[in-house]
Amino acid sequence: MHNVLILIYHCIDNGNRSSEDFADPFYTVNEKGFREQMELISKLKLRVIKLDDLICSILDRKPLQQDSLVITFDDGYKSDFEIAAPALKEFNLHATFFITTNNVQSETVWNKLTEMVKNGFSLGSHTLSHHYLTKLNPVELREELCGSKTIIEQKTGQSVNHLSLPGGRYNKKVIKAAEECGYTSVLTTDVGLNNHLSDTRKLKRWSVKRDTALPEFKRMVQFDSFELFKKVSTSVALRNIKNVIGDETYTRLKSRIVRSK
Repeated sequence: MHNVLILIYHCIDNGNRSSEDFADPFYTVNEKGFREQMELISKLKLRVIKLDDLICSILDRKPLQQDSLVITFDDGYKSDFEIAAPALKEFNLHATFFITTNNVQSETVWNKLTEMVKNGFSLGSHTLSHHYLTKLNPVELREELCGSKTIIEQKTGQSVNHLSLPGGRYNKKVIKAAEECGYTSVLTTDVGLNNHLSDTRKLKRWSVKRDTALPEFKRMVQFDSFELFKKVSTSVALRNIKNVIGDETYTRLKSRIVRSK
């Protein structure tokens, strides 16, 4: 059985980011490191497919012909079109960019995103405002999911079928609301692989972070079983801790750890 690893990126930093493009440093990858990772994927001739291809494989219950990667970006930072998209195009790689629509402050940015669509990249929703969806009432939840989908479609002309969950938080109500708003897939931050038997409403991913070394990255994109086991085990442990101490306490602790490095 062939598997798919979905990579998550956030902001790509070239050392010249504006104040409005500030991102969590824990999930910010420098431009040099990002380019090295894309070059590695290209040199190793790893197969990168569109998210739509994975979804079709699952809906048709048709196995993929080989292990593959899907590249995604969350939040919708300017580095998506300033740094990431040009580098991806250079290495002939595809990606899906998930947009938090309230963060898009100008028509100029929407024009840039529309240009990315014309260049073959895909857009998805990362909600209106990046609130943790499990904390919202039904009306707020529907507004976050349906509202962001509608805005992206109206601004760019591209159908939005994929949702990335802010902070990876979800429950049955969130999944149900996503289905009602017309999303074909829901992407979590649960670490693991996907295949043609996966649930499109709970796709697994792996976050590339600022301290992800190239050898570690190489082991993951080559589906090293021990490296994957370590990542999954760590992810499960952190999720259990988060459930015990709560989102707010977990976020504060993570911020302290990042600042101490």
